[in-house]
Amino acid sequence: MNILQAAYRVCKYIRSLPIREEITRLIHNLHFASPTEGTQSRSYGELGYLGKQASIQFLGYLVVNQKRDVLEDLPYQTRIGSLSPGELSLLERIHRFILQIDKNCRDYLGAILPNAVDAIDPYLQHDYEFQHALDKSIDLNLEPISNLFAAFEKHPSLRIIREHLTHRNNIYQMPEERLSRVILTIMSRIDSYGLFNVPPDLQQLEITVKKNSQRYHVGKILTALVALKTSLSILNQLLYQACLYDKLAVLNQDNVFEIGKHSRDFLGESISVSSQLLNHEIFSNAGGIVLIKLRLNNHKIDGLYRIESNDVSLSADFGSSMKLGLRRIDNNLNCYPGLTPDR
Repeated sequence: MNILQAAYRVCKYIRSLPIREEITRLIHNLHFASPTEGTQSRSYGELGYLGKQASIQFLGYLVVNQKRDVLEDLPYQTRIGSLSPGELSLLERIHRFILQIDKNCRDYLGAILPNAVDAIDPYLQHDYEFQHALDKSIDLNLEPISNLFAAFEKHPSLRIIREHLTHRNNIYQMPEERLSRVILTIMSRIDSYGLFNVPPDLQQLEITVKKNSQRYHVGKILTALVALKTSLSILNQLLYQACLYDKLAVLNQDNVFEIGKHSRDFLGESISVSSQLLNHEIFSNAGGIVLIKLRLNNHKIDGLYRIESNDVSLSADFGSSMKLGLRRIDNNLNCYPGLTPDR
């Protein structure tokens, strides 16, 4: 079973959780409902909007709620609604569930490169102080979840890191904070080059750098860590979306009216499309995951994609529409498969 298949099974389990209906209703209310009694002077919608824009799943709403007084002091910021104790407890409970799964997937790295375990934490840059005790009612030993952990143990990044650590280098001595910054810098460079371009230094690592050099081995480890962190981020997003919707949003001939550029390069496969607004609007911002089922020049485009950019526009012909930039996600939940090639 590959990682994607295992992740889908955990999503199916999440949809059976007794608390899921409460979570779905709460997130919907944060975005679309009026404030509840006792919060009439504060805007629920603003909390929902800012939480969504953070693109860190449930943690976005928790951080905005905890720091709402600071945020309200910013210029042009309106009043921000506050979560009730029960709502706060509910979001902390489900976020901790995702955190526990994320951490167990990262723990396999501990036996190989201990200083990287926390450096690849997708939530590392976001400070949050939990207000409620840990809920131990969700069993991580259940078969769908344990199968996911077993699948993640076979992530190609772990193989690559093992192979290149056998060569003499000091990356295992790099402080966790510095290692985290380097990983974030590589990811930022990929983002800065856009959807259809590749940072030249990443390509040069495979083309011009000597394969037995220290630079090559360290570069391979760092890019493998980028791929692993990306897979964890996509896993967390999939689990988050499973909490709120029964199915992923689908981009197909019914809602896509223009297919833009479609390419494969060193990093992976990318596509841009223009479509009508999706019903799953909470997930239409960067980081959201959708299915694509399209045909382009008799070529089938079918798979899981991560939204990298979303420009919403209004036109006389199509009304409200979106221009989406997307990267294809492989069976390892990685949208940069070029960083973790097969042997």
